Amino acid sequence: MTDTVDEVDLPYDEDAFDAVCCLGGPLSHVVESLERARAARELKRVAAPGAPVFVSVMGLLAVLQQLVQVAHEFEQGARQLPGLRDSGTYDASLLAEAGVSDPDFVECHFFRAAELRRLLTEAGLSVDTIAGLEGVAANAGGPLRAASETAMRHVDAVVTDPEFREDPTVADCSEHILAVAVARCR
Repeated sequence: MTDTVDEVDLPYDEDAFDAVCCLGGPLSHVVESLERARAARELKRVAAPGAPVFVSVMGLLAVLQQLVQVAHEFEQGARQLPGLRDSGTYDASLLAEAGVSDPDFVECHFFRAAELRRLLTEAGLSVDTIAGLEGVAANAGGPLRAASETAMRHVDAVVTDPEFREDPTVADCSEHILAVAVARCR
């Protein structure tokens, strides 16, 4: 199903799906913690017992790393660092506190891997895997584009290694964190 829906109030019956995908970071755009918890419960509600549930979110540490990397040319971004580190949420109050004006502003909550695991577990999902999608290559896009084919084979060998990708530290450093869970029986 490719319809766009509100993940906080899914318009589907209980146990409707044999698999549930919440990919591309939609949970990251639910900035209120109670609403995020409600959205996670909705993912579990529409999943048949035993169904896999796939959830990807945007990673906090990668965003902080990006802001640190551009601090020398983007002072407004640097002013956001302490508040973003503490809350994980990029919203109007963070911008006001940092004295930042952002015309392209989009509210967003960035996750740590443990926070994602806790959110899904509390919603009634059994989390099997948490993995970093970019892993140690997070924020390395520009320099990697200039790497040789041979160098890229070595980078790929590290980035795509499932065991390494699932290391909690590697997941935490990724731009996108993937959780693979199973809906528990009711």
